[in-house]
Amino acid sequence: MTEKIMVVDGVPTNRIVMKVRLSAAAHEVQTLASGSDALERLRQELPRAVIIGASLPDRSTVKLCRDIRNMPGCSHLPILLQVDAGERLAALDAGASAILDPQDDDQALFARIRSLLRQSSLLATPGEDLSSRRPPPSERSRQTGARAVFVADQVGTALAWRYALHDLIPCDITICDPERALAEAQSGPATDLYVISADIQRNGDGLRLLSELQARPFSRDAAFLVALRPERAEAMGVALDLGAGDVLPI
Repeated sequence: MTEKIMVVDGVPTNRIVMKVRLSAAAHEVQTLASGSDALERLRQELPRAVIIGASLPDRSTVKLCRDIRNMPGCSHLPILLQVDAGERLAALDAGASAILDPQDDDQALFARIRSLLRQSSLLATPGEDLSSRRPPPSERSRQTGARAVFVADQVGTALAWRYALHDLIPCDITICDPERALAEAQSGPATDLYVISADIQRNGDGLRLLSELQARPFSRDAAFLVALRPERAEAMGVALDLGAGDVLPI
């Protein structure tokens, strides 16, 4: 499906390269060279997604992301940022939907865009009363009493994740094996966030677990993160297409 995507980057070569990549996937691409130009265009017409490069002449990438997120009608607009490693947390705090790695191949880029467009459509269906909808996963994870489930290839790995994250995310964190995760997804309790290794006992079985969980009544509305080892980078696109909100390197 053709989607209109805005690319904002102060470097002409970067704009050209990104336009060529996105056009190859049949997207309609609109390129702009500054944050001011982007904000002016957004006041006239909203694209389906915005990609912001790391080199803007008039403001930082993070500042532009925050400015866009605060505009009317942009609360669910997918915004993808290219930032240095030290700015990742600031970018997410400013409302970035995802951080783009310049090293990602076309398959990973397109899969990430498809995933974000799919999530955006679910959150902002035209004419729907969103007041009765469950909060999006990013909001639910910040609520007191939210529940996270970690499924890793080894119990020690999941324990290390919990140790690293327990002070950073206000969730009750449970470590499960795949069988228990599926059983709870069928009968409860409900889970707000899953972090799943792409490969648990065999290559790809974590991705199959992700697909199963999305069909169960107590997990279908959860957010999903997939942990992927560097040598399995080719599975990133598959994970995103299956519904992972993001893919984390381990």
